[in-house]
This record gives sequence, C-alpha cells and structure tokens, in this order.
Amino acid sequence: PNTNQQAVAPGESTIITFEVVNNASVQDIFDTNVEFDSANDWILSDITPAKLYLNAGDRGTFSARITAPNTAQVGDDCPAYFASIISQRSGDRFVTVSIDNLLISQVNNIKLDWLQYPEELIPGELNMLPIRLTNLGNGPVPAVIELSGIPENWGVFYSGQDDSFSNIIQLGEISELSAQKDVQVGIQVPKGIPHSLLFDIEIRAIPNQHGDDIDLTDNYISATLVTKSVRNLSLSITSQIISAGIGNSTSISLELQNFGNVDEQDLQILASLGSDDYLTPFVAYLSIGNTGLAYDLNKYHPLVLEKNSTRAVRLDIVIPSDIDIGSNIDFDFTLISTGNEFEPLTHRTSIVVDYVRETTLGLSGNNLPITDDFGYLWINISTISTLDENYQVTFSLPQSWGLICDSEVIGADGLSVNSAIISSIYRENLILCEIINDSNNDLGSVNVTLSDSTGNIITSRNASYQFVSTTKDSTRMNVLLIGGIVSISGIVVILSIILLLRHNRKENDDVIEMTPQISGPPISGPPISTTNIPVHTQSVNHNATNQVNEILTDPPIPETGLPPGWTIEQWQYYGQQYLDMNKRQ
Repeated sequence: PNTNQQAVAPGESTIITFEVVNNASVQDIFDTNVEFDSANDWILSDITPAKLYLNAGDRGTFSARITAPNTAQVGDDCPAYFASIISQRSGDRFVTVSIDNLLISQVNNIKLDWLQYPEELIPGELNMLPIRLTNLGNGPVPAVIELSGIPENWGVFYSGQDDSFSNIIQLGEISELSAQKDVQVGIQVPKGIPHSLLFDIEIRAIPNQHGDDIDLTDNYISATLVTKSVRNLSLSITSQIISAGIGNSTSISLELQNFGNVDEQDLQILASLGSDDYLTPFVAYLSIGNTGLAYDLNKYHPLVLEKNSTRAVRLDIVIPSDIDIGSNIDFDFTLISTGNEFEPLTHRTSIVVDYVRETTLGLSGNNLPITDDFGYLWINISTISTLDENYQVTFSLPQSWGLICDSEVIGADGLSVNSAIISSIYRENLILCEIINDSNNDLGSVNVTLSDSTGNIITSRNASYQFVSTTKDSTRMNVLLIGGIVSISGIVVILSIILLLRHNRKENDDVIEMTPQISGPPISGPPISTTNIPVHTQSVNHNATNQVNEILTDPPIPETGLPPGWTIEQWQYYGQQYLDMNKRQ
C-alpha cells in the first residue's frame, strides 16, 4: 500500500490503493477487503474490484474510499486501516500491516455579522461599530479585519472584550468559546467635518493562515452612514485664581471653542469686572480675537463663531495704585445662545491683590561738556515691592568707551543687583559708575537697561556725554585701580587737610593729639564709595582743630535743590565732592 500521509477535509473522501502479486504457479482468484482497526465514525466504501483474477506471476490492484466525518477537526485522531485478500484456490488469507497515514486538513470558514446596525457618524468623537466574528471552520485561525469607505486620514481602532489590537484577532476552533468573538471597530471622525455627508463603509474578515475561506458570501458586512450635526461649544477655562500687584498691569486670557460642525450665528457674550473692596471703576480693556476692537463691559455683544474654530478672549486691567493689599477683583464672562439652545457657559477669574511691585530707574551724570577723560553716572533703582527683587543691569556704550561700577570693570553681562525686603517695602539701590573715554569719540550716549530675574525688561534709559579735550595730542588717562578708584576731588581734599595741619603745627607750640578721618556710610550709590583717609597723628593747636571742623561742615545745597536721587545724609558726606567736580566741568 501507499503509506504516505493522506490529508482529508471534513466530509470529504480519499482513495487508497493496494497492489497484489500472484506468486503461485497457477491462476488464482482473490477476494479483496479493507477494514479499520477500530470502530469510528469514518466511512469505508467502494472496495473495487471485489475479486481479482490473476494468472501465475501477474500483478493486480484494488482500492477503497475513506470518508472523514463532517465534524472532523484539525488535530483529531484518525483511524488506522489494513487490507486483506483470500485465495479461493487455497483458502489462505493474506493481510497488510496496519496503516496510520490519515490526517484532517484545515478548512477556513469565517462569518461576520453586525451586533448593532449603525446609522450615523459623529464628528469629533470616536464612533464605535460593534461586530461579531464566528469561526465555522474546523480549526483555530487568525482573522484580519479590514475597513474601507472612509478617508485615509481618519483614525481606525479595534478593541475586543479584553483589550485593543491592531486588526488581527485569533479565533478558536468551533468547539471552543473563542470561536466567536465580539469586536468594536472605532472610527475617529475629525472635529469640524460637515454634517449630512454620506459614507458607504464595508468591513470584511478573512483568514490570515491555512488557506482561503470556503464561503466568502458571509465574510462582508456594509452600511451607509451619515455625519451628524454637532454643536459643541466650550470655554478653555471655567475658573481660576491669580495674583496681582498694586499699580501693575494684569492680563486674563481664555478661549471660546467651537468643536462642532455648525457655524454658531446666535451667540452673545457678557463680561463684567468688579470688587467688593474697591468701588471706583477699573481701567480695563476687553478684546475678542485679533480684530483690535474693544468691547464694553457690563453689556451684551453679538458673536459669530465658525465651525471647528476658536476665538481668544483677553482682558487687560490696570490694578489701581490706591487699592488695598488683600483686595479681590472678580472678572466674570458668560457665553449664551439667544435661542436658548444650550446652557450658558460661564468663566470667573478672581484676582487677589496680594503684593506691591513697582520699579523706577533714575540716571544722573556730569554737567556737559566734560573736560576730563572720564565722567560719572549715578544709577538710582527705586523699588516699592512686598517681594525680594533681583535685577540685572546691562549697558550699551559707544565703541572704545569703558565702564567701572562700584570698583569693578563691567562687561557684556552687566551687573546683578539684589533688592531684598528688610524693614520696608520702599528701598533704593544707588550705584556710582565712571565712564572712561579712551578714544577720539567725544560724543555719545550710554544706554542702561534694567531687567527682572526672569529676563523681562523693566525699563531702559539713556544718558548723553560730551567730552572736550584741551590738548588734542595729549594722551588720555585711563585710571583703573584694583582696590577702587581715587577721584581727583578726593586727592584735592587729602592734600588740603595735610597742608593745613602742617601750617598749624609750625605756628603753635600748644599741641593736642587728634586723628581726623573722612568717612561715610556704606556706599551703594551716588557718590562712589570713599576710602577712609587717615591723617597721621599731628600736634595741632585749638585753632587747627576749629579749622578742621570747618572743613567737615555741610556743603551748601544748590539753588536747584539736591541732585536727583540724593538724600540729605548723602549730601552731608559727599556734597562738597559733587560741587568740586562740577566746578571743573
């Protein structure tokens, strides 16, 4: 017999053939037969021929039909069989060995059905279409689900009873529960797709292995879906609490969002601004979109919002300088439909006035023109703030001009200033800088920019300078000392004191010991910090003491008043230096 494997599909048949050789020396007739080893639901039939007539030495064949049951499954045990012949001449029976070469081949048959027939697609949502897959074949098989009839840029998702998957789902054999599975096909329709559009969709499920489906008529389902009219209005923010400072400008922003597919024509907006702690009207500006138009508060305004679009709402308010810390300001915004087709949408921002933050920048310098090769620049940073403030001061100078502030050479990064709150929210930072002109460029301006700790520019100011050289060919002097800069006026004061003390020592024998010093408070601004100048112990009379006291008396205040940014204490210590320097100019 042929012992090669024979694949049989459920309900189908295969033919097995046997060969007989008459080795006897005479003619003989043989009765043929084929049997299974054991009882089963397979069918064995059509043993042909029933008798073989063979002469001595001749060969002959006979065959039988074996039919598999309709319920046979892949992997089932198949019966073994054997063949036999009986010699009519001798009565001897000849039998083959048991043959076990049958197996069940796989037959794919997937059926697809709607669990709920869909009718519409909703723009802006994930639309779920429920389907059921059933394996009617005789073995487990992976099925591929395919969807057609929608734009390529729409998202498609598949999910089963437990989790999501790509588009391939495994079906068990017909005797298992997993032979039938329910699947959700999700279609993500983008926001703003017009309503009343028709889409003819088709879903199909086909085997991914073990051959084609034997019945393609039940592998496809279809439906005609129409896009639904959607009205979907919202506000990006419904409520918030923000902080603001006295005297500062504050902005509030939100968005009107139309995620629907209908142009909204009958909208109205209403905005209001008020406070129980401050009864005077606020200075505020309300804008919608980028039209540049200002909308009045406490008044309804019509609005059109196109489908799948957004409009920005912005309120700019100036916090009054006379409002109390701890006050609350409420901004209310309402969006309604004149036809009452949806519930009003509301927004509230509560502004808590919980700090003061005001910074001013003052500059002062030499009287012009300047006959020296250097000038001075006094910087006054006035801060009114309930917070610690950190500033960055940067400079822009004409080419070949240099800058020294508080005994340090200033580079491109400028200098950092800390204004910490200690005992008062009012404080000043005073800085003395010297402008060194080491070029032939005698006219120019110095730009001073003040920024906060985040890099935002607070203000920027300019100071102009004009240098006049008495001798064009003279070499300009650049005075730069590591420990500080001793100004010319300081040298004059030192020399004057020393000469006076020497003169008094020669005229008087009645002497006392004294050590006068010229000193001032810690310097953080105008004028430049002055180094204590010790005068060596001298023998002087009482007249000399009086003369020294006269030198240390307060200088006269100019008719125009104190220079900008000066205090009376600073004038007492450094006013004479200011007067001397301006005399030379």
